Amino acid sequence: APEKALGQIAIGLAADADLFLTMAKLRAARRVVTRVAEACGAPATAAAKMSFTASTSERMMAKRDPWVNMLRTTIACAGAAFGGADAITVLPFTWALGQPDAFARRIARNTHLVLQEESSAGRVIDPAHGAWYVEALTDQLAAKAWELFQGIEAKGGMAKALETGFIQGEIARVAETRAKSIATRTAELTGVSAFPMLDDDGVTVSPHAPFDPIVKGGISIAPLTPLRLAAPFEALRDAADAHKIKTGKLPQVFVAALGDPAVHSIPTTWISNFLAAGGIEAVVSEPLHNS
Repeated sequence: APEKALGQIAIGLAADADLFLTMAKLRAARRVVTRVAEACGAPATAAAKMSFTASTSERMMAKRDPWVNMLRTTIACAGAAFGGADAITVLPFTWALGQPDAFARRIARNTHLVLQEESSAGRVIDPAHGAWYVEALTDQLAAKAWELFQGIEAKGGMAKALETGFIQGEIARVAETRAKSIATRTAELTGVSAFPMLDDDGVTVSPHAPFDPIVKGGISIAPLTPLRLAAPFEALRDAADAHKIKTGKLPQVFVAALGDPAVHSIPTTWISNFLAAGGIEAVVSEPLHNS
């Protein structure tokens, strides 16, 4: 019966570096589950027994300057906690590179503890309650999720929606918009497209073991390929590294610093970071004056 089944079901969601969106997503998910329980004739108390888990997103992890991933996973963990997740898994900061070592695992494990003991993340049941922005965002997400849920049901359920390519199309549409924002730096990725590190970050790991699942039978659908947001910029950095291996240095661009430092420091810093995002080193001149 639905009332008994709900208490034996766990829902897993991804948490990323958008603190407020992660909070709202968890809160909206609970609303949708309560609505599903209601539609099935189960009491709201049955939906409250469901377990909500969160894992920090693989999509947001970067290979370059992976130390910044610690900030990303900490924000994601906090957002999941504030959103009411019952259990949270934090990926090690070197996850995008390969197998985590003891230090990376320790940091991942202790992220929860620091938030719990030093930030008192578990002392308030719903810290976002009453905040207009989060409440409005939660309402919007819940309404859109319910609309999407009904659309999937109308198409015959998730299996049919995958078989017809509906789910893949929806994901691709959103991914294309997000990728354009990142490529044009409308949405910045710290340590990747903003404030990148050209020097060696000092991180070395062993690669992940190969994973090749064997699927027999079932239906055939278009695959959903995992994507990381930083991957296009990392491809540029890889090309720059290949150039360095051949020539002994990274691609370089001369930047003329016109005027005193107070005049040129902002534009020269901006262009240096802009070029570094693609693995290009800016060679900034000494201050140049007309006289």
